[in-house]
Amino acid sequence: MTSVVNTETGEIESSVLNYEVHPVAALFPFIEGEAFREFVEDIRVNGQREPVVLDAEGRLLDGRNRARACQALGIDVKETRYSGDDVEQWIISHNVHRRHLTTSQKAMIAARLATLKHGSNQYAEKVDGSKEPSTPEAKSERSAPSIVEAAAQFNIARESVKRARAVIESGDDDLIKAVESGEKTVSAAAREVRSSAPAAADDKRAWVRAEERVKQISDLAERGATSAQIAREIGVSEIQVRRLAREHGVLIIADEVRGKVRRLNYDVILANAAESVEVASMAVRDIDPGQLDKEEALERLDSLTTSINALSKAVKKIKESLHE
Repeated sequence: MTSVVNTETGEIESSVLNYEVHPVAALFPFIEGEAFREFVEDIRVNGQREPVVLDAEGRLLDGRNRARACQALGIDVKETRYSGDDVEQWIISHNVHRRHLTTSQKAMIAARLATLKHGSNQYAEKVDGSKEPSTPEAKSERSAPSIVEAAAQFNIARESVKRARAVIESGDDDLIKAVESGEKTVSAAAREVRSSAPAAADDKRAWVRAEERVKQISDLAERGATSAQIAREIGVSEIQVRRLAREHGVLIIADEVRGKVRRLNYDVILANAAESVEVASMAVRDIDPGQLDKEEALERLDSLTTSINALSKAVKKIKESLHE
């Protein structure tokens, strides 16, 4: 048995483990530092209460910290075998329910899960055209789940998983570790990544020249697209589309028509807005703060506050015009 104790310092080596670990189980963080030392002492005094769980291939599915603690103490690890047919969901369920993970930590694990490859995608086609794993063994060899599926498995918002993926893909090691350890929220980390990344417009300029954009705008405008539709089609902002069209004399006819229709329906727009705000205010008033995910709620409340401020300014401007 390989020792997990550094013979020079006496410290427990957190990365040494005498087992091959299932890739999904490896996504969850180890217990570290003083918490792990206390865990080792508990097992020294009380013994290993629960066996670690291995799959048919001998890979560790559950109990990495128990195994490390036993190795640190130089005692045999009690083992048992998994007998179910959905190993990934079993690993996730055990870890999520047992550990006190923050929403941000769950998001980081879910994001890694959504990019994890689990071998061949062996699926059998059913009569209705849908597919399912062809064998029980194939169920543990599925392709990575989508962000939506990964978010659902951890019962968190998919926006959190998207932020986590951005942090993993663009953040440095220190930032990633700060989120994974619970020191920083994934929202704050994602904002840091966005603030340090080049502007989207600059990225677009790198692969398409301004004159090519103008031609794209002109062609799409002739086919009846609005500036918003053009923006989505060529991957730039709507403001940039209108600016380029204005500078190069391109008439976006659909915008002109849409503007006239909008002017004719201003009363309807105001009525609909008033009704929507009234319904929203009643719904928000009845929210129980204790049932909210704190991190997600604060972000949405910030967004809502911004929208309310913008709405207040618009209402004030309209009132002033009507009183003139």
